[in-house]
Amino acid sequence: MRALLGGRLPPEEMFPAGRAGYHVRWLTLPSGLRVRAVRCDPAEDAVTDGAPPPVAVFVHGWACSIFTWHRNLRVVADAGVQVHAFDLVGHGLSDKPLDDGHYTVPAMAQQLRDVLDALGLERVLLVGHSMGCALALRLAMDTPDRVAGL
Repeated sequence: MRALLGGRLPPEEMFPAGRAGYHVRWLTLPSGLRVRAVRCDPAEDAVTDGAPPPVAVFVHGWACSIFTWHRNLRVVADAGVQVHAFDLVGHGLSDKPLDDGHYTVPAMAQQLRDVLDALGLERVLLVGHSMGCALALRLAMDTPDRVAGL
């Protein structure tokens, strides 16, 4: 079976490798853990009035990664939104600590706050999938001033 699948892709070939308009960053959180983040800026013609575009952060579910959003990020950005997504700790290409304390909803919601801080984002729209919905809701309940919408 492994021969048929060819093994795991190397990180430099994983989404969004080779796609125009995506910017990959590595963020070091206050915990010392590193997460991979992707930004997709709005198309030039999508911004019309000179105001800063709305900002959305996409939060994937358990056992998923940024790839969950591979069909959504560019479409939303082309509609005039600055889009961010990241691999949660333990997922995708982000660090994978063994301490299970990193994988509780409160700890992962804190991680979401830390990612917003590292990206310099004050108030955002949150888009969640599965467990990502629970994290987005927890952030909205704990710090409603940071969430423009869910």
